[in-house]
Amino acid sequence: YSGTAVNTAEQLQIGLISENDFTEDAQGDPIDGLGIVSKQTIEDKDYYWAAPGVGFSSAAINAYLKAQGYATNSLEPVTTREYATGDAFSLWKSPMAYRTDFFDADHSSYCKVNFAFRVLNSSGEAQANKDVWLTDATVQAGNPGEDIRKALRLYVNKNNTPAQSFILNPTADAAGTNDVGGILNLSNGNDYYDIDFQSGKEILYGDYTAAPSFTHYLADTDLDDFNSTGGNAVSTFLAKHRANSYGYDSSDKGDFVAKTTQYVCLDDIRPLDDEGSLSGGVPLCRTSTGAINERVGSAEMTIYIEGWDHSVINKEIGNGFNLGLQFQIDRA
Repeated sequence: YSGTAVNTAEQLQIGLISENDFTEDAQGDPIDGLGIVSKQTIEDKDYYWAAPGVGFSSAAINAYLKAQGYATNSLEPVTTREYATGDAFSLWKSPMAYRTDFFDADHSSYCKVNFAFRVLNSSGEAQANKDVWLTDATVQAGNPGEDIRKALRLYVNKNNTPAQSFILNPTADAAGTNDVGGILNLSNGNDYYDIDFQSGKEILYGDYTAAPSFTHYLADTDLDDFNSTGGNAVSTFLAKHRANSYGYDSSDKGDFVAKTTQYVCLDDIRPLDDEGSLSGGVPLCRTSTGAINERVGSAEMTIYIEGWDHSVINKEIGNGFNLGLQFQIDRA
């Protein structure tokens, strides 16, 4: 995660809402190069503003995230478990080998950024009832052929109201889902789906509502794509069934009902743009009414790796990617 920027427009000003002062180091000295031009307190919340029309650098975002206790330059796979748009949102640790219980995800595994927005007129006065949209979210892999970017997700929390909020998959061409249950190869150094060695039965991880009957394997099988990855090499989601085990054969996949996590794509929320005149879509926020200097909008974004996406496999460990966000307002 390298940074966040706004579309250059003199009327739009972006800020960060923070409970902790991230502009000073541990010794209380100012941190240079963050691009913070002002601090403002509104209803006991502190707003740190960049200059109008200027986005935040990665240094500013990372200083902010560090002060909040969230991930800065490294993300770990987590999962929402079952989620449909409008549901309450939470993140859980990815499954561990041979364990089927669930644990809350650590803050250090993902990012959470609480953005603030002001829409300024030509006199620099904040305007009320102005919408702000997310018009682009670009994920670039560090090297050609890297797929981990496909697992990046953004949860947009609007007004702390789940019914208005959603998960965005910035690399998807259409809305979709990921299964959040199945058999996995989590143990290191073998080509087999994990089994409970006491019972000899393969382990179903994650969340599901129905499981197929066991198949008894007398010999090792070829790769069996139970999770429908479409791949042809051993990975977390694609492996063999072990000899003398009881497992779940892909031919019986129709009897397996995994729960899912749902996402939208950019086209679902992006506004129509008629030479700068924006309409439709799903705005991130609307600036409030009230005193001129307190007319702000906000949107909290949680940035994470969905561990049940099939691109989250061992060969992707350590790969880098950059996320760029573009916010836009209707022309004045």
